[in-house]
Parts: sequence; structure tokens; C-alpha cells
Amino acid sequence: MKKTKLISILAVILVLTLALTVLAGCSQGNVPSDTPSITKKPEEGIKEEPTDDPDEFAKFRPIEGKVYEITKANWIPGPVDNENGDMVKYYEEKLNASIISENIEAAQFTELLSLRVASDEAPDIFQVRSFGDFKTFYDNQVMYGFSEEVFKEFAPSIYEILLNESPNAFRYTRLDGENLYGVAGVRFHNQFVQPVVWRQDWLENVGIDSIPDTLEEVEEALYKFTREDPDQNGRDDTYGLSQWGMDAIFSMFGYSPMPFGSTMIWQENDGKLVYGGAQPEMKEALALLSKWYADGIIDPEFITSENKGGDGRLSHSLINGRIGFTSGQEYFAWSPVEPKGMNINEFYNTNPNASENALAVTLPPIGTDGNRSNYQWPAITPSVYAFSKDLENEPDKFGKILEVFNHTLSDYDNYLTSWFGIEGEHWEMVDDAPTSIGIYTDNAERTRIGAYTHMAFNLEPDVYWGVMFKDRTEWAKSLGLDTQAVGHRNELMTALPSMNRYQAELIKIRQEAYIAIITGDKPVDFFDEFVDNWNASGGSTLLEEANEWYSSIK
Repeated sequence: MKKTKLISILAVILVLTLALTVLAGCSQGNVPSDTPSITKKPEEGIKEEPTDDPDEFAKFRPIEGKVYEITKANWIPGPVDNENGDMVKYYEEKLNASIISENIEAAQFTELLSLRVASDEAPDIFQVRSFGDFKTFYDNQVMYGFSEEVFKEFAPSIYEILLNESPNAFRYTRLDGENLYGVAGVRFHNQFVQPVVWRQDWLENVGIDSIPDTLEEVEEALYKFTREDPDQNGRDDTYGLSQWGMDAIFSMFGYSPMPFGSTMIWQENDGKLVYGGAQPEMKEALALLSKWYADGIIDPEFITSENKGGDGRLSHSLINGRIGFTSGQEYFAWSPVEPKGMNINEFYNTNPNASENALAVTLPPIGTDGNRSNYQWPAITPSVYAFSKDLENEPDKFGKILEVFNHTLSDYDNYLTSWFGIEGEHWEMVDDAPTSIGIYTDNAERTRIGAYTHMAFNLEPDVYWGVMFKDRTEWAKSLGLDTQAVGHRNELMTALPSMNRYQAELIKIRQEAYIAIITGDKPVDFFDEFVDNWNASGGSTLLEEANEWYSSIK
């Protein structure tokens, strides 16, 4: 690798580190001190010179009888036993592939992976955890580019899943307009908009018999939650909503600005991308929230969020009886059916005397435009699996890699094996649901044997995932979270040329303006000044770049 490329990659490592996000449901892993460094074995077999073979994919076909060593690096809950892991041995025997997981410390995954790539030691396949990082690796020419036809030939099951569940997935990884440079993830959960959650027992206690379904009804309920002692403890200690509930209120005005987070949500409007946080509808939403805050309806501690630590999807403010309305998390965090959501479990652990119907998980209320809407995660994940540029010299190995990973998605049994291990030894079916047994209920133990290691390119397709969690899936669909509400999704699935230059300051400007208006430190008309400042501070540049990219993928 040229020295300039090495310097370039090392220079962005600190930026990449700031971009780390926490994957739902994953825990940190540790690198054992005696983990040996992995060196690639010399390839076996004789490479043939190009011929007039009519098989256009001949050079990608694995050599019969050859055992391939495939190194991979992805964010996993704990280290894999690459020598004795049950599933490591299983795949070597079944597929002639020794799959070696690079045990990179989860807490520093992006930084450490970047160092590996910069040192010309990239694993054969590696997880890039944001489209920004993906673009950086592409610019530094460290990833292998391949045609869509090759991918379809050697990974037909994955190809079909991507087309069925996210037809645009290939657009986001075709960085040069011709070749693919990775495989984007598809997340089953992302077909559902986020629900809203009510303390139904509080509604009953203040004389409301039905779930509020319009903005006026929502407002009435929130005022009663604050002023009419909904928990009947004789104290003035309850509020209508906090931070996550405000996200649902913004959505009722047509956009999901996510004003208190560290991201920017770009939505489509009339065929173009707009930044939701700067749209005039948000001024109307802020005016209402400012009124509510002045009237004491919003928890004054909303700035520090509803979550007080631990699992970031827990609404401690609702669980502890401080507020009666919330949103801000995906449906599975609130599932009342098995596997039950962490908020449901924690709520009843904290409130053992609460009635069975104390909580109501529902569709979002009808917004100002007549639609039910809330935030919805993008159809594809920003996590991309990329391939080492070294595979240009080993096309047969690349074909083998695709075959191996395609195997895990070729049918439901193979998919379950990839996630849970060997049936009867590591897991069993309980009421048609795969259930880990013994020590393998611990995700770290499953990872140690080589299961639960995202063998399937981090794809969670409806065709398998919906069956795996059938009851929970049917419950979410019965609510209509996939069909009866409009999802506000971030449509910007790339890193813009000027993003690193402007985004951090723009997020700071937005957070300060929204908080100041809600708390009354600034008048509602300050929103207009905020928009001007946002545009002048780089927002207009990002808007132009976002639409230039968006038009290029249509």
C-alpha cells in the first residue's frame, strides 16, 4: 500500500471512532491476551492461465478439494474459539472452509479494524459499521470491487433476499457506478414504524376510556397526567411526557428531526431530500412543546433523556412512574408477547402490583397531515460487509467466501444453525421457537463456539426472522406497524463530501436551538434565526450534496 494511503487512513481513525454506534442487543467482548495473530496461509493449488472457457465465472469457482482459510472481522459479543469452536469445526467439515474470526475488542472495533486495514492486514471480509466509514475505505482503495452478476452467481439466496426486501440495496454499495464494494445489511425489524406507549391505567384513572388518537386528545391526556394525580399517590410528581415522547409529537407534524441525538435525519419531500429539522412544520411543533413545557406538562429533566443507564432502550421515566406517554424505541422493546420486550419485563419487575393492562402499545396518533407517522429505521442498515482488495489476486477464494455465506441463508435450517449452533446440542425448538439451552443462553457462549457471529452478512430477512419470532411478529403486524403508519426514514445512505467538516457543528446548533425554544429561553420565532444559521454554517452545502447523491442513485 502506498504511504499516502496509509497516512490518509490513519488520519481518519479518530473521526471513525467518534462515529461508533451501539448495536441493539450486543455486548462488549474482550480480546484474550494469548490470542495468536493470524497469518494467511499460502494458497494451495495451481492457478490456471486465462483461457477461452465459455464459463464467464470460471476464475471465481472454488478449487475442488481445497480447504480455504477465510478471515473475517465483525462486531460480536465476545471472542470466538477459532481452534476448538464447535461451529468452526462444523463449517470446515461441511464446506471446506476454515472461518477464522478476528477477535477485535468490541468497544474499539472501528478504530482497531482501521489500524488493521491501514497496515495492509485487512481480513478477507470485514464489517464497516457506517456508510461514512465505507466511503472512506473506498476512497483509500482498500476494498475489492465485484460485479452484481458474480454476486448473483455465487450467492443466489442472498441476492434474492436483497431484491425482495430492499431492492435498492445494491445502489448504496455500487460506489463507482459499476462494481459493488460490499453487501449491505437488511434488518427485519426495520419494516415497522416505532409505536407509542401509554400508561393505560393512568388513562383510566383520569377518566379517559379510549386511547387518544388525535393531537387534541393527546394534549388532553397529557395535561390530565400532570394535574390529576394519575398514579393516585396523593403527590404532584407526574408529567405527561419526556424526551422520547417529544419525538412522536414532532412526527405528528410530518418530520422526525431527532433533535436531541447525534444524527441528522434526511427525508424525501417532492422527490428531493430535505433536512427535517429545518422544515417550517417543526416551528409549529416547537411552539406546542414550548407551551407544554411552560405549563409543566413536559418532564423538566427531559434534557438528560428518559434512559438513566444500562440498556439504552429502557424508558426509566415511564417504568418508574414519572411520565405516562412515550415512544422512541422499536416495537420489540415493548413486545407484550414472547420474547417479551425489555421495557415490559422491567416495568413489571419494578411495578409487580400493576394490572395486566397497565401499558398500551399502539399505533402513533393521527398527525396534522391526517397520517399516522413515526420514526422508522432505514430499510437497509448502515452496516456493510466489505472484502479485502487482496482478493483480486484470489478470485476463487472470493467465490468460496460467497458460497459459504450464501449457505447460511439458503434455507431456514441453515439460518438457525448459523445463529444458534447445532440443534439438540446448543438449542432446541420450544413452541416453534428456537431456544438456546444450557450455557448457550449466554450470547457470549454462543459466540465462543462460532455461532451468533453474523455468518449471514448481518441479514435478518422476513422469510426467516419472522418465523423465528412468530408470535412477536404477528403481534406487531396485528397492530399495523408495518402497513397503517407512515415511516419517517433517513434516506441519506452515504457520506457526503463535506459531512465531516460541518455535521458536528450543525448538530450542536440544532440541539441548542430546539432546547432553548422548548424551555422558553428563546421565543418560537428564534426558529427562523436557527434555520438561517444552520444553512450558513454548512447546512445548505450538505443539502446540495445530499440531493446530488440522491439523484445519482435513482
